[in-house]
Amino acid sequence: MNFTTQTLENSSELSKAFQCAQSLFDNRRFSEAMDASRGIVDAAAKAAQIERRNQPDNPSFSIIVLSYRTTPKFMESMASLAAMAHQMPDAELIFVSNAHDGLHEIVKSKFKSFTFIEIGFNLGCSGGRNIGAHHAASNILVFLDDDGITDVESIRTLVKPLQTNTSVVAVRGSATPSPGQRVPPHYRPADYPCPRYINLEGMSAWRRTVFNNAGGFDILLAGHEGVELTMRLLPFYGYNAFQYEPAS
Repeated sequence: MNFTTQTLENSSELSKAFQCAQSLFDNRRFSEAMDASRGIVDAAAKAAQIERRNQPDNPSFSIIVLSYRTTPKFMESMASLAAMAHQMPDAELIFVSNAHDGLHEIVKSKFKSFTFIEIGFNLGCSGGRNIGAHHAASNILVFLDDDGITDVESIRTLVKPLQTNTSVVAVRGSATPSPGQRVPPHYRPADYPCPRYINLEGMSAWRRTVFNNAGGFDILLAGHEGVELTMRLLPFYGYNAFQYEPAS
């Protein structure tokens, strides 16, 4: 996959616009930052280079993995996901590159079925995930961190509430830190399923129509974007629409 000259020009201009919005946000000029950020995701989604290979016609859910660099943990995560892929033939696998040099070759070498999206610049975690959601074919989105390891059962447990209860908008799972690291309180807030705002974005599932209609994650946030989106949606769907599933 090679960028056309026009795509490179588009990504360069969009990158400048995003950096401008970020600068305004960092300087606490929040209203101006919000105005400056409008339209960036839609424009980036249109300008992105996309390759689809052997994806299911009607996927049960879309797994979206965003990445911007290669690390040992990233390679472990990719190997784990590749080993699970044949057990999830009904899943759409979407890999989004935040200008991750070499990601396309890694994906091609490990997966027979995938959608690869090259944004052309680093749009941040929230923006990159929004791009993946924009191009997803399923109505259930699963966001996974690119340095985490999960299993098929956990993913299917995560999406089940969305498949069986139309009033559920989003579900978050649990997480286990690396050996020797402390356990952050939000990794496992309870040992039983219960309503919960979505504060573990890298192990979460969302109803695509609701997610996209709300504009997705706030691209100016690099942390707590799931909580912010929950708060925006809460008045319309109620607290029970957002669930915590400790078994995932």
